[in-house]
Amino acid sequence: MCFSATASFAAAAVLTGAGAVALRAALGARLGPGWTLFAAFPLVFGLQQALEGLVWLGVEGRLPPGLAPWTTAGFLFFALCFWPVAGPLAGRLMETEPRRAQLFSGLTVLGAALGVYLLGRALAGSAAPQVLDGRLAYLVGVDYPPGIEFVYLAVAASALLASSHREARLFWAALTASFALVAATWEVKTLPSVWCFFAALCSLLVVRGVLRRRGAAQAITRPRPSG
Repeated sequence: MCFSATASFAAAAVLTGAGAVALRAALGARLGPGWTLFAAFPLVFGLQQALEGLVWLGVEGRLPPGLAPWTTAGFLFFALCFWPVAGPLAGRLMETEPRRAQLFSGLTVLGAALGVYLLGRALAGSAAPQVLDGRLAYLVGVDYPPGIEFVYLAVAASALLASSHREARLFWAALTASFALVAATWEVKTLPSVWCFFAALCSLLVVRGVLRRRGAAQAITRPRPSG
């Protein structure tokens, strides 16, 4: 989380617990690989927030110097590279309509290329976290093309608008609204940290969606009383 180490670790604990519930529900109900990946999102956000807690400790000089760069690289991997792939891939694996599935396949490939580009530029630019107005900024000194953040949003989050599943579209709406809030309020250089905080909160909607999906699946498979 962008505000403090304590807040990051607290968010990590909540998200990890919620993600474990969602993942167990998806696996127990055998919802399939797409829903299982979708259910894992809060868990991954929890790991990401734990990494950012370590980044805060590094910035404060409370981590061994050799460990701090690895925690930064780990956070940036998830923020810049993992989500542009995981978002459309989950949509692809969840999808049963052929045209939508093809769209998600193309977006997954695009997301992989975008993620490698973003992470590569960040690491090549020696991205190092700095505290900017009380928030972590990772991309100070890293130059990206103007508007790249909107391409990221379109691939990593807005792609879920194309899903035939209401749960995925609801998650898209929350992510897009939070992105608009962050983009209008904070500097782009703090975007990976600040928006990931709001996206992590949005991922709690995934838990609700997966539990709802499990209930629907169980209702279909539950034997009806005879008579």
